[in-house]
Order: sequence, then structure tokens, then C-alpha cells
Amino acid sequence: MKRRLVTILLLLLYFMLVGCNLPTKIPIQETQNILVAGIDAKGSQIKLTIMVDTMPQGDGSEGKHGTMVYEETADTIYEAKRKLHSHTDKYITWAHLQYIIIGERTARMGVDSFLDFFYRNHENHMSDALAIAYGVEASEFIKRTNTEDVSLTEKLNQVFHEADRLSLPKMTRLLDYASSLKKEGIDPLMPCLKLHEPLKTNEKAVSDDDEEKKMDVILSGYALFQKDKMIATVENEGVGAINWMMNTTETTDLVVTSKSGATVSMEVVCAYTKIDVDYDHNKVNVTIEFESNLAEYRGNDKLINRESLTHLKNEQNKIIQTVIQQTMEYLQDTQCDVIGLGNIYYHHDPVKWQDIKNDWRQHFSELELNIMVESNIQRSYDVLESMDS
Repeated sequence: MKRRLVTILLLLLYFMLVGCNLPTKIPIQETQNILVAGIDAKGSQIKLTIMVDTMPQGDGSEGKHGTMVYEETADTIYEAKRKLHSHTDKYITWAHLQYIIIGERTARMGVDSFLDFFYRNHENHMSDALAIAYGVEASEFIKRTNTEDVSLTEKLNQVFHEADRLSLPKMTRLLDYASSLKKEGIDPLMPCLKLHEPLKTNEKAVSDDDEEKKMDVILSGYALFQKDKMIATVENEGVGAINWMMNTTETTDLVVTSKSGATVSMEVVCAYTKIDVDYDHNKVNVTIEFESNLAEYRGNDKLINRESLTHLKNEQNKIIQTVIQQTMEYLQDTQCDVIGLGNIYYHHDPVKWQDIKNDWRQHFSELELNIMVESNIQRSYDVLESMDS
């Protein structure tokens, strides 16, 4: 027994010495973290564009932190990243990736084959955010929006931070997209990023036709998908309507007119949406309730009376009802159920869903919509009397 135990230990020791190496440590000063990845299809190949952070030499306590952009084309994302190692300054890693940006043309071809790498790669996280570079390739978008003064990650972090307050497109993470593909009766959607003329004028002067002109970033709308292919977009008021329908509206503003015709700004401070599907009559009942404050009044008449407040409530209700009705009709025309009405149907009657799921897009386009909006004005702040009243 003792001889057998000694033999096993010697064999284990032998295999450890000749067949295994200890993990190689890479000092943090010798690494570059990929913060943004851009994906573009180039024929049968993939163009990978990455934005990495740069750290000063030494212990990192002195010197300027910045970013650099690299790009490479290969048959796979893995191969492209391996090729980048031959001409990057330091070892690059996926561990701190924040954003995956896909060019619009590539998104219309289908994104699953590109995103599979990020699902499966052990370095990546399902919390990575997804976005579409609207109207341009991802490589151009990254190169034109990343600047020395403000990196692209800083711009994107700020844009998405303000999204809730301004009722702009919400962030879609890799997990959100993957979940929508696995769920019954719901189509994916992603935020669209658009190049925008910079408001600041301290960037290096270039001509308007210069392809390298630096640009700002704005959230322009939602990209609508059928399975993994982008087929349409929703912009402007339609974005807010989708947020209302998905019960993700936290705050937004509405501009209405008073009974005398003066302009009034209303601030929505809380909202709740409930959706019920009437399966027997092929109807969807949407109930929206929200609270608002009177933020600005460009008039002289008194607003703080029952008649005026009732008029303002009716006006803001009408705006929400109209924009949701129009947006839902557009979604029905495109047969994109990004709201997940099919998923509601599935959970109500899973057995019957099996009979209609293959034709759900047609059923979705024929649903009758019944939208009811109720609101309450709770505060007027200091909007009482004008200066010349």
C-alpha cells in the first residue's frame, strides 16, 4: 500500500514538472485594457476596432492616462485580437470591456455570429453594453469620437447616465439581448449612437469635408430587430413611447398649451404602465398613470384653478396617448414586437401560444390597441404670477 502511494505521488510530481507551467504574471503597467470594441463585416472577414486605455510608465502615479485606437481584419474576432498583439504597445486584455459597438450595415446582416465570441469568451462579461453606430461603420465611429480631451468611454458613460432623465434610449447589455432571443414572443432592440457636430470648439480645426473631423456622440433612437437582424429604427418621440410602453420612464418633459394658448412645460416625475391582453377579442389594453409638475409657464393668466389644471391634464394625457398610438402602429407595420406583447400572451396561455407562435408577427400586426392615460399635477413650484402681472 505504501509503495503504491509513493508511486502515485512520484507520477504526479513528474507530470507537474514536465507538463505544467505556473501562470505568467503580467504587471498592470504592461497591460492595456480594451474599453470599447467595434465590429464591422468586411466580406467574409471581420474588422475589429478597439479603444484601449494607456497608463504611464512606472508605478502609474505620475504621467497622463489616455487612450489609443487599433484595428485589425481577420476571419474571426479571436484571430483579429491575436494579430493586434503584434503591433500594440502592451499586452491587451478583454477583462475591462465596457461597450460593443456594431456598424449599422453589419447589424442589418445579423449580429449573432459576431456576438457569439463575447458570449463564450472567458474574459468577457454579460454586462457589456451593446449599441449600433447609426449610418456609419463602427471603426469610423470610434475613431471620430475618441479624443485626447475626452475619451469615447467618458462620452458614452455620460450619454447613458442622462438617458433616464431625458427619456432617451436605454442601455442594452449583452445579457438583455441574449435573454430576448431566448424568451418567447419578444424581439430585441438596441440603442443607436449617431455622430453629431461638437458643441465645444476647442478641438483641432479641420475642414467640414475632412473624414477625420472629431465629432460628439448622441443617442438617436432605438434599433429594432427581428431575431438577430436590424430592420428599422425608432427616433424622436417614438423613443419615449417605447419607454412608456416598457414601463421604464422615470422622468421626462412635455410641452402643452394652456386654455389661453400660452406655452406650458410639464415635468413628469413618476410613471407606471400596465398592459393587459384581451385574448378573446385580439385586443391590448394599455393603462398609463403618471404624476407631473408645472415647470414653466409663458403666459399671464392664472393657472392654479380647477378649470385650468383640468385642461392641462387633458392636454398632457392627449400627447402621451397620441404618440404611443402612432408608435405602436409603426411597430405593428414593421412586425417588431420589442414591447413583448407575445411574451405576455405566452405566460397567460402557454398551450395556446404553441398554436400561434409561428404566426405571432401577423397576429401582432392585427392587434387592436386601447390606450388609456390618467395623470395628476402635483406641484407648481414658483410658477404663480408673471413679472408683469
